[in-house]
Amino acid sequence: MGGWLLLIPPSESKKTPPNGNANYPDIRRDKKRNSFPELDVARDVLISQLIAAIDRGTGLDRLFEMTGETLGEAIAWNRLLPNAPTAAARDLYSGVMYEAIDFGTLKMAEKKLFDKNALIISGLFGLLRPSDWIPAYKLKIGANLGGAVGKVAHFWRRPVSELLRRELRGKIVWDFLPDQHRRVWDSTGEVVAHHQVKFVKRIIRSGVAEYKTISHHSKALKGSLIRHLLAKNAESPKDLHDFVHPDGYSYNRELSVNSKRESTLVFAAD
Repeated sequence: MGGWLLLIPPSESKKTPPNGNANYPDIRRDKKRNSFPELDVARDVLISQLIAAIDRGTGLDRLFEMTGETLGEAIAWNRLLPNAPTAAARDLYSGVMYEAIDFGTLKMAEKKLFDKNALIISGLFGLLRPSDWIPAYKLKIGANLGGAVGKVAHFWRRPVSELLRRELRGKIVWDFLPDQHRRVWDSTGEVVAHHQVKFVKRIIRSGVAEYKTISHHSKALKGSLIRHLLAKNAESPKDLHDFVHPDGYSYNRELSVNSKRESTLVFAAD
């Protein structure tokens, strides 16, 4: 089978699709805009439970981990989900990583690679391709809706893992998932190799130099590394060794763990 696939998270930040775009019920019947229709029943259950939680009106700040205007926006978006306008996931997601990928500026061959080879693990939709059309929503993978859904990550673990076993079979896997999203995949399947990445910064603590894993800025760095991966159509960790970010991050052989089937590529900055 051969080739590679890229596992990535969604984005907390999203754009609102134009009202004239196709609505959610219509795109579900379109295989070009709904790559995994076998998840639609589970999606309906989750959306129903999400709207029910909003209707109850208690503990919403804890459920969405937000307050004020952002909480109001989350409630408004989620109430409209059953008939909301949609857009391609890669255009809807507007967070730091997706800004760094900057899909619109990729070469045509790179755009096709991204749409074909990237898989997004989503709290609301389970599994998506970047070209799948979805409405704007708010739901973190770590949320707990109770009832028939419970913890969102656990709810998706079985159906998404089944799909990933099919999609990843015989593939090299570039795993750019945060820990919470990675828990949705049970890590089973006949993959050729599994490669992860990490970004660290050298700091001085009590006069001793050490490397600290960075969190938020890693989203922008991952986006830049994804552009590099697409440009090289990378199938081996060696293909990413020449990545250098303007902020000084580059491949560190000593900190990385490399083997034929499992590796963690570490990019470090002083």
